[in-house]
Amino acid sequence: MKLRRKLALTIAAIALLSTVIYAKTVTLWKATDTTYVMYEHKDGLLGFYYYGTCSVRGADRGINADNRVIWYPWVSITFDVQGDIYKKVAWAENKFSTKQVIETIKVPDKLNNKSKTRAYYNYGEEIVDEINGHSVHNVEIKGGSFEDGTIIFSRNRVLSQGKDKLRIIK
Repeated sequence: MKLRRKLALTIAAIALLSTVIYAKTVTLWKATDTTYVMYEHKDGLLGFYYYGTCSVRGADRGINADNRVIWYPWVSITFDVQGDIYKKVAWAENKFSTKQVIETIKVPDKLNNKSKTRAYYNYGEEIVDEINGHSVHNVEIKGGSFEDGTIIFSRNRVLSQGKDKLRIIK
């Protein structure tokens, strides 16, 4: 009898441990391969946390709605877990930096049937004067959210994703 019980418990433990866990990764906003905001949430029994990532690289360029060359000084992710706010910001070193800055955040999920967690992204964009290397200090703040399966993306076009050989001419 004890052998059957041990065998049953062993089979149950193996079945529980071999359960497939899926993680849903959502890109909230992406300007380039190195400037983006995303989050991940595991399904099933291990879905206790949301994991957010915001990444920025100063040398990444885009084109705004006015066809001006821009760079992204910062990006952020914010979680609203039933009124509890959690935020993380990634700051680029400068507009010529080819170093990718990645910030992560781990946010506890409330395991109840109340309103769902919302994830928001924000980013700054600054116009770049490419002729003499100076920025026009007019930072615009833009953003959006992920809610009920709808992803909102910026309408900016990507000009370039930073050049590792970029040099400042003195």
